[in-house]
Amino acid sequence: MDVFWYMKIGDRFVDKSDMDEVLCRSFGVEVSENKYFVPDGNRVNWVDMLGSLIWDLLSSKCAEGRVDLNDIIEAVCHYNTCYVIGDVRPYIRCYHIMKVLGISILVYFAHLSMFDDEERSRMYHLHDDEAWMTTDELLDYVEKSGKTREINEDHISILQKLYNQMYGD
Repeated sequence: MDVFWYMKIGDRFVDKSDMDEVLCRSFGVEVSENKYFVPDGNRVNWVDMLGSLIWDLLSSKCAEGRVDLNDIIEAVCHYNTCYVIGDVRPYIRCYHIMKVLGISILVYFAHLSMFDDEERSRMYHLHDDEAWMTTDELLDYVEKSGKTREINEDHISILQKLYNQMYGD
């Protein structure tokens, strides 16, 4: 089984490389066109980590084709991934930034064999005809969101808020 996931803000889709630029700017690192941002102290980029976490949440947490970023943050915090995480703090911040910006993660699971190239291509291009934010629109959205303080929160504050939301005060 393969998992395909897309990001969306409101009714518009967001490209992973554009989100990568937002994350790089938030962390104060240079944007790379060769690979996605790898949070400091780790070897796995945020895209691969998110794909792994979505796959691991498959049976229990993917309700109606959406993944709650709180579940992603909690999974990272508890090292519930197939990847070795050196430092969970920057991953927590990455996915928190997405949450603060109002990113929705849409998920599709497909039973594809290694020979299903046509179906795999269809899944990758499922939303080609939909409305997508441009890089400039996304960066403008982030700048105008007024959420700079929330975006820059440390991992302890993020986890405290998350657990208060999940389990009450």
